[in-house]
Amino acid sequence: MNSMTSCQFASNVAAAYRAAGSPPSTTLDVTSPVTGRSYAMSCTAASSGLVTCSGGNGAVVHLR
Repeated sequence: MNSMTSCQFASNVAAAYRAAGSPPSTTLDVTSPVTGRSYAMSCTAASSGLVTCSGGNGAVVHLR
């Protein structure tokens, strides 16, 4: 997570990624509870198991 990402938005990204079936790469539309807006987040899984999702307004979320 970076400074452009709220904890609530990061949680929504994680939930959307799990709901999508945790694919190796995908683009998700995720709503921020802080702004009320939906943002496109591109997620890619590394061989280490770390998933990086980025997009929106400079947001970055790392999932394990």
